[in-house]
Amino acid sequence: SAAWLSVTLLLTGFNVWQLLGWAYVDLAIAAYALLIVVSLHHWVENRDRRWLIAIGLMVGFATSMKYPAAALGLGAALCVLAAAPRQVIRHGLICAAAALIAFSPWMVRGALHWQNPIFPYVFDGLNWDHDRARTFNQSGRGLAARGEAWQVFLLPVTATVFGQDYGDSFSFTVNPFLLTGVCLIPLVWVMLRRREKRFALLGVTFLLPLYVFWAATALTTGIGMQTRLNIGILPVSAVLSAIALTGIFRMPVKPLNVGFVVRVLIVISALMATLDVLVRVNDYRLLPYFTGQSDEADYRFWRIVTYPQVMAQLGQQVPAGSTVRFLYEPRGYDCPPGLTCRADVLFDHWGRGLLHLQ
Repeated sequence: SAAWLSVTLLLTGFNVWQLLGWAYVDLAIAAYALLIVVSLHHWVENRDRRWLIAIGLMVGFATSMKYPAAALGLGAALCVLAAAPRQVIRHGLICAAAALIAFSPWMVRGALHWQNPIFPYVFDGLNWDHDRARTFNQSGRGLAARGEAWQVFLLPVTATVFGQDYGDSFSFTVNPFLLTGVCLIPLVWVMLRRREKRFALLGVTFLLPLYVFWAATALTTGIGMQTRLNIGILPVSAVLSAIALTGIFRMPVKPLNVGFVVRVLIVISALMATLDVLVRVNDYRLLPYFTGQSDEADYRFWRIVTYPQVMAQLGQQVPAGSTVRFLYEPRGYDCPPGLTCRADVLFDHWGRGLLHLQ
């Protein structure tokens, strides 16, 4: 039942569904996070060091996809330390070596292409400097600057309550049980079986550094608040929340059947998430396109409005061989032949130019 609940909680987070249609790597990182915890569980159970190599490799691969995934290594390190404190150096070196091997191709690529093995951070690089890094990270625009630093102590709750797709701060809609269900584990501890308790302790230990990392980045940067950038928390939290809900289902049915109430709430949240998905599919006009009721031009119009027409006019009005620098337009595709289009990817063409003039 815990396995099915885990899948249900994870999939009924509306934005998790939407990530399936986005050109993001976040779902792969979520998969790595869950695999790391499963590997940690097997290592704790049998102490086979091959699991440590697997853990290190997955941390390295995940970090190659997106740097915030390095926090998964912190979670794994704390679990290894808690499980075998006397051998932490040996075990840590095994994991670190495997992670470095997996991460090294990205470092070589960064050094060759952008003169920075961890581009774009720390050492800057091609067309990148400290100012662009501040713009990209939205430095100084985190929870502390907003006067909302108190939220870091309640991140699972605040990210659930205030998180809204395309909204400010967390920019992610999640199932109401996905992040908050973990908080129920102490209340149902006596209802859990021994194996469930062991995995719950392991999962909580793994999540602690991830929450600390999330809190630190959310306090200081605007981009660090986004739940999506800390998506490694979600699958592990889904499993722990499922374990907590399983404990609730084992509670006595009298005088109040709490398990039945929770089941109803889960069904309602799942139905609401499904409705959100259907509404978004309708808004995107996917069905008319796939059923042949509209063509590609109609679909592109509804998704990007007049962008194709503007680019076509650009090709007619601008001499061939010109370079066109966009202002507040992050998309650079459909550039007419003969032109070079410089998209305003970070929305900094105006501000960066003004800064350099000064």
